[in-house]
Amino acid sequence: MCRHFYINDNGDEITRWVSLGNEFITSLGSFIKKTKTNENIQAIIPTKILVAQKEDWDVFCKDHEFARIFWTRAIEEYLIGMEERVSSLIALNAKNRFEYLRNRYPKLVMNVPDKYLASILGIEPRHLSRLRADKK
Repeated sequence: MCRHFYINDNGDEITRWVSLGNEFITSLGSFIKKTKTNENIQAIIPTKILVAQKEDWDVFCKDHEFARIFWTRAIEEYLIGMEERVSSLIALNAKNRFEYLRNRYPKLVMNVPDKYLASILGIEPRHLSRLRADKK
């Protein structure tokens, strides 16, 4: 599991997402543009990480069609996920955001520590506890 997070102006860590495992993860904009990022990625369980430089990845994709297909699908999934997250944060209340996350990403809701899950939802952990209790 790897947590993607930012640090806000108050020094608080805001979790954007938690990748559950066997996933391709990156700070996409930073990787593509080869620039410094303000996103942090932290392994929250023992994790094996393979690292690729942008130039090496580009050559690999150029030489291997399966890598190009994988890269295209990875970017598509990343963009769809970001679109869904922005939409839910703008349009849904906390209860509906939790329900959406639980229905769309049940493994995430079952496996991610509550403090990170609450941050993803944009709520306090005690509010998440109430939402979980309401569903029992």
